Amino acid sequence: MLPILILFAICQSKLVQFNRNNLCQCSQFVYESDCNFNDYCAWTDFKCIDNKCQGLQQRVCLDTSENNNYLFCAWNNNQCSEFRGCEYYKYKDKLLCQQVNAQCTYYDGDDQCSIKQCQKEEKQSCPIIAAEGICFVYDGQCQKIEKCEDIGKADLVQCLTLAGYCLYQAGQCKTLISCSQFIQPEDCSYYNSNLKNFRHTINLCYWNYKNGQCEQITDGILSLSLTPETCLTDSFHTYHWSTNNNQKGECISCAYGYLLGIILYIIV
Repeated sequence: MLPILILFAICQSKLVQFNRNNLCQCSQFVYESDCNFNDYCAWTDFKCIDNKCQGLQQRVCLDTSENNNYLFCAWNNNQCSEFRGCEYYKYKDKLLCQQVNAQCTYYDGDDQCSIKQCQKEEKQSCPIIAAEGICFVYDGQCQKIEKCEDIGKADLVQCLTLAGYCLYQAGQCKTLISCSQFIQPEDCSYYNSNLKNFRHTINLCYWNYKNGQCEQITDGILSLSLTPETCLTDSFHTYHWSTNNNQKGECISCAYGYLLGIILYIIV
């Protein structure tokens, strides 16, 4: 996570967002450390290649963290292979289906694994990421929520589970729509733009000690902050370092290939 930046004078015009639909691919990495950081990539003959799931250990194959391997890899027959969709796997056992891929489960009466569906899940299974989106216990059953306020005023645990989407404040769970909602420096970090979409857009925040407020980070601040060591990780795997030299280069977008080019817009 990008550390809180202590800045006393800021005059910038562009805000930065990281779109998680634009995750970096192995073939884009020219900096060896970026390639080696990803377990599903391999540095060979001075270039980064995709392991294409084969040969990955189960932990890496089904990684549900920032790398998001589980979106395209499956664990089947004790080996990692390309994920073909939950329905491809003809298991009639919930545990076996869940071991194939984090998105999969088994429902009684089906002939194969199925992608998780909120209203078919038991209440104790929530929260989950399902076909409909992010699901929580709401009105006594597991179902998709449209906004954080649906979670309920008293449900602190569920609200905190959606950190980055929701903020528990003054006894209420609130949808995060702005960095300014963070009122303490230690909380000022980031928020996700779309609660309905797991492949979200991330807005980075920093604490402006001059005015005592949490604000959205600008491209000028970001370009000064990201280094060869932090470019990939602090951009949520959407930027990479442009050369295989930590003394030269810049942090560039994996979507468009130019400096800070994912989503920039002018403040009116």
